Amino acid sequence: MREPVGGGRWPRDRGREGTAFRRARLRYPASDPFALPARTTLRFCLLVVATLAAGYAPMVLNLSAFPALEALVPSILAQSVLSMAAVAAGALVVWWMYPAIKVRRRRLRPLPAAGHGELTAALGELCREAGLPRAPTFLWNPREAMPTAVAFGRVRRWYVALSGGLVVLFRRDPAAFRAILFHELAHLGNGDVGITYLAMAMWWSFVALVLVPFVLFGLFPGVLHPTAFSSLAWLAAWPWRIVGLGLLVYLVRNSVLRTREVYADLRAATWDGPSGALRRILEGQPRRRRPWLGPFAVHPDPRWRRRLLDDPGPLFEVGFWESLATGCVLGLANVGLVGRTAVPVQGEAALPLLVLEGFAVSCLAGGAVGLDLWRAIDAARARGRRPRGRFAVALGLAAGLMLGPNLSLDAPVLELTGRGHFAGLRPALPDLLVDLYVVAGALLVVGWISATAAPWLAWRRWSGRPRLADLVGLLVVGVVLGALVVLGFLVMLLVGTTGRLAVLAEWPLTMLLSPVGALVATILWAFPLAAHLLGRTGEAVDPVPVREALIGLGIGLGFWPLYLIEVVGLRPPGFLSSPAVAFCLVQALAGGAVAARASPPAVPRGLLVAFITACVTAPVAITLVPGRPSVPTLVAAWLNGGTLAALPFALLGSALGARRRRARAPG
Repeated sequence: MREPVGGGRWPRDRGREGTAFRRARLRYPASDPFALPARTTLRFCLLVVATLAAGYAPMVLNLSAFPALEALVPSILAQSVLSMAAVAAGALVVWWMYPAIKVRRRRLRPLPAAGHGELTAALGELCREAGLPRAPTFLWNPREAMPTAVAFGRVRRWYVALSGGLVVLFRRDPAAFRAILFHELAHLGNGDVGITYLAMAMWWSFVALVLVPFVLFGLFPGVLHPTAFSSLAWLAAWPWRIVGLGLLVYLVRNSVLRTREVYADLRAATWDGPSGALRRILEGQPRRRRPWLGPFAVHPDPRWRRRLLDDPGPLFEVGFWESLATGCVLGLANVGLVGRTAVPVQGEAALPLLVLEGFAVSCLAGGAVGLDLWRAIDAARARGRRPRGRFAVALGLAAGLMLGPNLSLDAPVLELTGRGHFAGLRPALPDLLVDLYVVAGALLVVGWISATAAPWLAWRRWSGRPRLADLVGLLVVGVVLGALVVLGFLVMLLVGTTGRLAVLAEWPLTMLLSPVGALVATILWAFPLAAHLLGRTGEAVDPVPVREALIGLGIGLGFWPLYLIEVVGLRPPGFLSSPAVAFCLVQALAGGAVAARASPPAVPRGLLVAFITACVTAPVAITLVPGRPSVPTLVAAWLNGGTLAALPFALLGSALGARRRRARAPG
């Protein structure tokens, strides 16, 4: 940060309650930007996934330019692991060396105590006011005339570098000096210094080990081995994808750097007090002449930073572009993981591996969507407003999931070798149907995340263990989002390769009746119900749903006589002759009846009855199908089949119950 030299004295007022940011927090408790995990951490996780996902395919192709090296590592899986390890190792080396490089480049040296006793005492006092557990090492370069400061370093070795101009500013304008130092100390307090320089190291490792070698090898036809395509094919398939990959990683990195500055301003404002000079400093910063270059900047616009000090509301808004980047990263990562690990595993063994990889990647990046949505909804409810932006989030996520697989360098390998392509970007009927399919899935997932916001936030607020609640919420959102990602990837690949539109109906049903589908379907109703019960704050709500559990247990036990009649050969008349049909009918009616009389959330309570009934009668599924196929698959299909049958009845019962309660309400 920079500040023109001006007059003033060292302020003695250390009050913090008078700042506009603190007043906003008192008026809108949910508008605290630090209440939920900061966007800096979430976007850094997104950057790590994006860098590794964008890097392993080009790295493998770079390895193919050296037949001797490729012969040492013949396995495509080993090549992928080696490529990702190389990018990560390069980033760690740059990150570890960065403090020493910065000290040498800026000619920094320790701040001498002789002649600067007042300055040293003031720096120690600022660290105590900021509440830092350990004071950083202060360095300086007396020859730098501009009043600047920068925090850098790595774990347990943090530095704050001062310029000679800033030391002069300490005596001429102590308020400005105090604000600038508070901003740099806020980076340490927020824990984003290590994240910042690791993000920059990831970018430079990606450029040095992936982008530059790939472009150089691509300029010489025939160098790439064994996929030596014609020059025209290379120009049509590779350049725009490699530009897209580099741009994606670069923009995500810059987003991390911009976000950290905003959160440092907000933290510094709580320390600087009402008489601080932070606002004056931001107003004196030069304005950006080309606002459209904002996504490419590493610092946010000073005017926007100044407005956020008075109203941090825009930090809680969600939009299209963040979701687009998240969707691109998820789609890109899943295509690369599957192409490098699941493809060599032939047959049915590839599907579990694909699902596990999809869920793992989605759990890492799922918080970028889920926590942003929950933060926006919490802030809107606290201000008495309706949450906005959910539709834009769903569209951005869907667009990213469609674009990400086509950005992957595995996509042109499939196309140029004639093994297929990914649907979604061509003006053909199958591609348009796949696009609608992904958009509908994204709308459903975003709608579910929004619907679960209220009970989850209530549990988080009153549990006393916010980190545990954050971890649970992140995992749950990752699993649900992972189901959409894996299913969307499969549909895009199978429709694009085979051209069969029947895949749009076959694979969702196959996934839904699988063990993974049973897990996801159970999470969809169990998570909001559990969060609602755990987040009770003393208002009149139903206790732990013992009644629903007893009803489900009773219906399940009552179903066994009907099954025994079927076993001894006394077939009941009509449609009751099939135990599966009778089971689904009983579940549906019971779920609807319970939902009609239960308090909110009524639909999960109705589905709980259906689920317990299915668990009690699960042994029936094993004997219904001759040949004794996979027991987990049969049980999962039994659980999900009855729950799906009960869902429309539970929705109808919930609507009728809500209408009846409104009619009975006084007035």
